[in-house]
Amino acid sequence: MLENKKRNKVKSVTQKRGQLTLTFFDNNGIIKQKDTGLEVTKSNRQKLWRLAPEFERELEKQAQKKEAFSFGYYADMFLELKKDTSKYAQYKGYVKKFKSYFGEDTLPKDIKLTQVKKFFANITKENGVGVVRNTKSVWRSALGGIMQLALEDDMLDKGNIVTNWKLPKQDDPPSKIKPFTPKQVKQLLDNCEGSMHNYIGIGVWTGLRPEEEIALMLGDIDFKAKLIHVRRAFSKHGNNEHTKNYKSMRTVPMLDGAVPFLKAQIQYAASKNSLYLFCKEDGKKPTSNEDITGYTDLFKNGKRTRLPGPWYILKRKVGLPNAHIHWTRHTFAVQSFKTQILKPQEIAGAMGILLRTLYGHYAKYIDNEHENIDRKIDLFAV
Repeated sequence: MLENKKRNKVKSVTQKRGQLTLTFFDNNGIIKQKDTGLEVTKSNRQKLWRLAPEFERELEKQAQKKEAFSFGYYADMFLELKKDTSKYAQYKGYVKKFKSYFGEDTLPKDIKLTQVKKFFANITKENGVGVVRNTKSVWRSALGGIMQLALEDDMLDKGNIVTNWKLPKQDDPPSKIKPFTPKQVKQLLDNCEGSMHNYIGIGVWTGLRPEEEIALMLGDIDFKAKLIHVRRAFSKHGNNEHTKNYKSMRTVPMLDGAVPFLKAQIQYAASKNSLYLFCKEDGKKPTSNEDITGYTDLFKNGKRTRLPGPWYILKRKVGLPNAHIHWTRHTFAVQSFKTQILKPQEIAGAMGILLRTLYGHYAKYIDNEHENIDRKIDLFAV
């Protein structure tokens, strides 16, 4: 970075437009000049060199003050406080974009609400596609957290402008979530075997997130109590084994349909002498759900593609090229709703989400189900 550069040092005393000028390195190692207003004389040159150490100390002092209270300082502090959370890698990407847009050396109090509004109006994904409002809410929460740290240090004049501002409503494109139909689930299971077969089976019968399922260990499976303990998650974006949030650390009921898939996968793990159900071929700990889906590869021209994994191959084989592995989780939710295997609060608990989130995500997939209710129900029967 700047270790090999001179910083906050006087380089020379030169003559410019009939006056003496100080040439120096600023805090970023960039050469700058400062007019002194002194005439070009030998005594004035000597005077400037005598004052050079004091000038350098003042440069260093200003740099430290600027660095200590800058937006970049609080952004880094926010990231440091989040390092042990499951969203650390996600926040790291946010902070990088925040610094780039608002300026790392900008003082928090100098960030205007109009800048914030413009930032959120123009957020896009890497492929240039716009971001939905729910995702923007997560971005807003992160930026608000950074500004809150500045507020706690009395570095804001008008309060936290981010948390005091409400994201405007927007027309988001339809969700790409498409739960598998029972026919599609059968089609997928009939066309694969081994770990891929068991991965799909466990997913649709438990509602586990893909990163939770790939992290299952022998000790998490309790056939006697018919429970699955969700204790960790292996995400390609994470630098730890945390689940998505603390609510995600939970106990999931083991439905009978999941049992044969779990037993088959445990047998596989035993053959590899591994504690991990979905261990690698050599028995080592799985990396992430990309062990199943395939790994993302970035070519020099910037085009993102995926190195084929079992799932990548399977979904094309059965004519579902745009399907995502996490649709197994959505399938569990929708089928549980439709078949009334579990009550809504039981579904939410098994999936590690709030009840309102469950309805918000999946109610649209059971439209018109109310038309089939028994009209003879007595609402006031004792």
